[in-house]
Amino acid sequence: VLKRRGIKLGAISNMDEGGEAVLRALGIREHFDFVLQSITVGIEKPDERIFDMALKAVSIPAYDALHIGDNEKLDYDAARSAGMEALVVDRNDPSKATTNPEKYISSLEDILQRI
Repeated sequence: VLKRRGIKLGAISNMDEGGEAVLRALGIREHFDFVLQSITVGIEKPDERIFDMALKAVSIPAYDALHIGDNEKLDYDAARSAGMEALVVDRNDPSKATTNPEKYISSLEDILQRI
């Protein structure tokens, strides 16, 4: 749905070299324009440089990018420091998405209502 809207999608991961295989096994790799694995690029989140690499991969300025992750420090805080918008997915406590919707979503499906 997002790609049909012209939205570029990428994955930034601190996973090991098996990250691409996991995405393929889940049948979702083809949905991403790029995948940046820290093991491959030599930089891990929360290092701002990995977010800069992601932005360059799709030629998007930071102010037009939204990073979504499940860790406040590695995803939300780091992406915000890089100048991006950010959200945290918290599937365990959906009340966070209700009480603090500027920061939290309870599932990735919630993104469709935000864009």
